[in-house]
Amino acid sequence: MRSDFEVFLESDVYLKHLYGEKNSVLLKCLELFNCYTSVINASEVFSLCKTKKQEETAKQAFFGSGVLGVPYKYSHTIGKLLKEKIEIRDAVVCAIALETKLPIVSFTEEKAEMFKRTGIKFLHPHIIQKYKNPQLIFKKANLI
Repeated sequence: MRSDFEVFLESDVYLKHLYGEKNSVLLKCLELFNCYTSVINASEVFSLCKTKKQEETAKQAFFGSGVLGVPYKYSHTIGKLLKEKIEIRDAVVCAIALETKLPIVSFTEEKAEMFKRTGIKFLHPHIIQKYKNPQLIFKKANLI
């Protein structure tokens, strides 16, 4: 059964946790929401792990998230995004979020604008950190 409170986590959310962020947004998201990311994001995170400990921390972080692949049916959406001059990595991630209708959580303001431009709902981490109730967080972010 789908939850009303599901989010797609960008790579930076995992990386901040991996590098020791205080009051981890990742941990709060995993506590409050059903969390998803993509195989692309997971690959980016693993590629930036510098130690075995970081790799283990990354693996543990992904245990709480659904890691989504890229089925063929998303290729049309990816193609449309590429025509809008969005880089391939971002086009794939955006297509996954669009096709699954998941709002994206990211610290990167430049990407927030791109997400909004493509029709993806965006949830800024500062709103997540400010509130403890998923319904209130979604309401404050204008997602419901």
